[in-house]
Amino acid sequence: MTAALPTEIPQLLLPGANEYAAAVTKLSQEIVKATSNMLNQSYGAEELQKLDIYLPRWDKAKKDGAVLIFFHGGAWRSGCKEWMGFMAPPFLEIASIFVAPGYRLAPINKYPAHLHDALTAVSWVYHNIASYGGNPDKIYIGGHSAGGYLASLVALRRDLYPHYGLPERPIRYCFPISAPFDLHNVADRVLDEYLTDRSFCREGSPIKWVDEHCPPFFLSYGQLDIPNVIADNRAMIELMQKTSVPVSWIECAGASHFDTHAHCVEFNHPWRREVTRILTGGSPRQGSLATGVDSF
Repeated sequence: MTAALPTEIPQLLLPGANEYAAAVTKLSQEIVKATSNMLNQSYGAEELQKLDIYLPRWDKAKKDGAVLIFFHGGAWRSGCKEWMGFMAPPFLEIASIFVAPGYRLAPINKYPAHLHDALTAVSWVYHNIASYGGNPDKIYIGGHSAGGYLASLVALRRDLYPHYGLPERPIRYCFPISAPFDLHNVADRVLDEYLTDRSFCREGSPIKWVDEHCPPFFLSYGQLDIPNVIADNRAMIELMQKTSVPVSWIECAGASHFDTHAHCVEFNHPWRREVTRILTGGSPRQGSLATGVDSF
């Protein structure tokens, strides 16, 4: 099944963002044509409450495939699930299913609308993915930038799971790429669009929800990333280590905020190697997994 993908790239906030968006859109359009997929599956009534499912070509009857749900970035105000298709091939090769959800955007929709959509999308996958050959007990989540933030908040807000029909531990692992974890450090112009008021900063910050019951995390960020993203990732790593959460990470040498995602599934990239290892049954690891500036 195919659907038209957006051809107009919105004007984004950060230098390099429009080039990144154009590149991943083009790559993803090619992957849509080359893969088995089910696009625009609705998990809610709104136009952006849809998700794309990329399927391995072989026998789905086993119903045991791991499932990677990956949320797009865009500072909560832009971006689309159609950016994510380029990531699918490495996971289809290992008989996993790749799912790219959309979600409502700011400033029309403010927190917690994005979190609600992310949790609803995960719930939809949990309850429906078996019919596509996936195992609901093998769900992994990740995202880039604002999408990594959402994936992390979903993994950490276990108190909300009963409201979405999710079991106690539906997420096996979380893979945020270049994600912010503390809204107090986000630029004012972004927060003004994302939050109704600043009183939600603490509640909406993933770092405030870390405890010893978290699923394992594998964090990735760039040596040349946004300064607050670097600081947030280092703070998250330190807190998770103190809290005894299994946490590993890569600080990608020479990589910008967008390089970390645009290149993550290239052959022999450490992010691709580690995530495919985990999805095929690898156990959690601790510490830095790649060469970079990782002493802090």
